[in-house]
Amino acid sequence: MTKKLPYWSEKTLQGLAYWIGYRNCYYFDHPLTEGAIIAETCSLIYSHLSENERLLAEIMYKNLINDKSNDLTTNHTRADLVIINTRKYKRKENISNIVNCIIEVKRAEAGKKLIIEDIKRLHNALNYNDNLDVRAFLIVVSQSRINLPIVNSSGCANRKFSEITQGIPCNIIRLCKATSSFNKDNIKRAKYACIIEVYKTKKGELKWKKH
Repeated sequence: MTKKLPYWSEKTLQGLAYWIGYRNCYYFDHPLTEGAIIAETCSLIYSHLSENERLLAEIMYKNLINDKSNDLTTNHTRADLVIINTRKYKRKENISNIVNCIIEVKRAEAGKKLIIEDIKRLHNALNYNDNLDVRAFLIVVSQSRINLPIVNSSGCANRKFSEITQGIPCNIIRLCKATSSFNKDNIKRAKYACIIEVYKTKKGELKWKKH
């Protein structure tokens, strides 16, 4: 399952970590909203896209899949961000054949349950998209604290993260942080941004465990 990091991911994650620290200097007691983090993520990814790609926001999942026999076609869930490999696009058309990346963004403070729900949604979209090149990512941002399911006590990516995702194949492929120094106390208060890649599973192989 090992693939190259998306070319836009490194600078996007590091930029997010620095930006959160910068905003924290202004509004220490007011955590950033998920909407604000998505907007900054959008700006950072957009600044690194190739000329043949386009970044879209709030795209219905039903327009990202080929197979219409699943829950994604009967609800109104939307992907936070989508990268397509063409500049031409009509808002309500099915773009399953031109999608490069499906991206969700989540605050770590939202909790494990909501993080896993996003991972499930991405996994479902991958499995019902016939495009072999499409990839799915969840970007998780933690503001001024270690989020143990994702970051371990040393401030590094938790390599056993996939063990809590109910059998869904995924992996933390990059973690960036911003802190004034790397001593033990500051690591606990650092700003973290990580990207989790979700992988396809052959239909019928996976049965999600219930809570």
